[in-house]
Amino acid sequence: MKINDLVKVGDLVRYKHRYIGEQFVVVAVRTNRSSPKRLKVRCVSAKTLKGTRWSWASTVSVLA
Repeated sequence: MKINDLVKVGDLVRYKHRYIGEQFVVVAVRTNRSSPKRLKVRCVSAKTLKGTRWSWASTVSVLA
């Protein structure tokens, strides 16, 4: 899987195992220092506008 195939800033996503039932907008994407091919994302809830912690991009699925 390529880095560009994962998530981008502005994508609507949902977490696979956390925050069940909520939708989020990606506000930041960064690479991990120890393994640059793995991305981390930071999101904001579309409903409550609460920010999330930095999470692996593999734990979210893109909705739109």
